Amino acid sequence: MLLIVSYGILTLPNSAGAFELECPTWRPMTGWKDEAFTFYLGGPPKLVNSDPISKDLGKRAQLTSISSGSVHVHCEVIMKNFKELGLSGNN
Repeated sequence: MLLIVSYGILTLPNSAGAFELECPTWRPMTGWKDEAFTFYLGGPPKLVNSDPISKDLGKRAQLTSISSGSVHVHCEVIMKNFKELGLSGNN
C-alpha cells in the first residue's frame, strides 16, 4: 500500500556526476476540521487531481498548501546515448 504524505518537485541534473539534492515538500492545506483529523488520526489530505503538480503549473500557485519538510536525495547521473539521440548534456 502506497501512502502519499506530501508532494514535491525536483529537477534532476543533466550532467554526469554525483549530486546531493534537496526537495522541499508540501501538502494541501484544508479547513480546520480536516487539519484536526490529520493531527489526531493521521492520513493527510491528498490532491484529487495531480495535474497541478506536473502538467498545469499555472494552477499550482492557486493551491493552498503547507510545508512538509524536505527530502534529501543522492543522485548519480550517467550520460549515455545523448549524442545519438540529439540531446544536450549541459546545464
